[in-house]
Amino acid sequence: MPIETARGALRSTARLLSLDADAVDTLTLVRRRESLSGTHLTFEVSAGGTPVDGGIVTVHMDHAGAVRLITADRADLHGSAPPRFTRRESQIIETAYRHVGVRGSLRGEVTVRRVAYPAEKRSIRAGWRVGIPATSPLGDWDVLVDDETLEIVEVNDLLRYADGSGYVFIPNPVVALCDHTLEDWDPEDPPSRRRDDDKDAVPEAAYTFVTLRELDGSGYLTGPFVATTP
Repeated sequence: MPIETARGALRSTARLLSLDADAVDTLTLVRRRESLSGTHLTFEVSAGGTPVDGGIVTVHMDHAGAVRLITADRADLHGSAPPRFTRRESQIIETAYRHVGVRGSLRGEVTVRRVAYPAEKRSIRAGWRVGIPATSPLGDWDVLVDDETLEIVEVNDLLRYADGSGYVFIPNPVVALCDHTLEDWDPEDPPSRRRDDDKDAVPEAAYTFVTLRELDGSGYLTGPFVATTP
């Protein structure tokens, strides 16, 4: 079985990974991925049951089940004494909100999880990872807060932005065409068929083709200055 093979490989290379061989069985499998090259098993590094922030060990195997590569981050902290948490979750969220400057509604649910993050001299501290899918300022904010001091240790925006393109008015059809006679409906339609915001009411020359920068990649016209997500 791939999992047993992976654990066996970790025991035999434990010294190189600065990992306690006797603690290999306590590594928690958190992800299994199949690819064209084989199977990839990722284990979580933990300190007394608390996940070590950024701590993972991944074993890469070919389709024959042979281990080809092992990658590890912070494996030496596995099995460390668990950090002590003293803060309420609400305090942590409030601290993260205040630092990011969140205003208005959110685009999703806030996520909070306890982590043990590395400090000086291979020690660990109690921390909280807070995920805030904010509308303003726009971003999927990932904030690491120290439990004891409430210090903001790290902030990242995980949102991936994309550039789109489209036709816009700069600043509006009347100014763009220097024509104050424009109406909001197609003048060729009889009165019974006229409707506001008719797409044929404005000549094509009034539009300007532009790049729409920093869209959030959702497929909707949503970015720092506009939000059309339903």
